[in-house]
Amino acid sequence: MTRPSPSSSRLAARLTPPSPPVRAHPVHHTKHHQTYVNGLNAAEEAYAKALEASDVLQLIKLQSALKFNGGGPSLPPPPPLAP
Repeated sequence: MTRPSPSSSRLAARLTPPSPPVRAHPVHHTKHHQTYVNGLNAAEEAYAKALEASDVLQLIKLQSALKFNGGGPSLPPPPPLAP
């Protein structure tokens, strides 16, 4: 096994992008989380409208958006449709 030469290590260090400052992480996390919250709110509003209209196809289509934005497998199933 060969060791990388010091010059190749310096080149790799120059080519590696710097990581964002630590103070930027909470900002990124907040914006990232807000995107899911907005998506979940929109999906829940659309789900309520589809439920009112008894639009079963739309209810089925919205399940993936609810699951994706609402937390994946921890999300409980939607309530059953009234007869």
